Amino acid sequence: MKAIKITPELKADNPKIFGHMQVGKLYTINLPDELKVGKQLHLGYKSRTNLHAKHGFKDFEAAPYDHKTEELGELYETDEGKVTNRVEPLSADELEKKIPREVPSMYFELKLSEKNISSQDIVDTIHLAKSQGLIKEKKHRELLIKWNKSNVIERSNQDLFDLIPLLNQQKGYTAITQDEVLDIFKNYA
Repeated sequence: MKAIKITPELKADNPKIFGHMQVGKLYTINLPDELKVGKQLHLGYKSRTNLHAKHGFKDFEAAPYDHKTEELGELYETDEGKVTNRVEPLSADELEKKIPREVPSMYFELKLSEKNISSQDIVDTIHLAKSQGLIKEKKHRELLIKWNKSNVIERSNQDLFDLIPLLNQQKGYTAITQDEVLDIFKNYA
């Protein structure tokens, strides 16, 4: 892939290739099979590497970036004469949208097990919440069914986050934080 800054001449001579592009702006492009420059039509243009730089084509190299927290921005020319993208951090809203709404239950349980938290620890925490009057019988049954039968764990399930302090109390130490639970969702992908 190459990059080129569109000139009025390029656009006028090659409307099928550059007609939709804005003059003065950098674009990435696959080299065309033919290119008209002035009155001369260059056939087999892709393989005529001696003409590419002369006609304004530059090497393009996509910037490395973390697709979870960054995005590729506008193109720019480096001091070395190559073209690459600016790397822009994602906004808080964009980052939020990238976090999966749910993860498979098995994945979630495996991640908890890395923190030395078993499925039984979760069940025990749900029972403890009921015995301490923090949840009613109906909510108790609902949580047990969700934990034991669901194929996915939903990030929007506030009960999951509400039970963390109780889980940590039961374990006798901070086994997991709310941020670490959120990281389970963030790192799934």
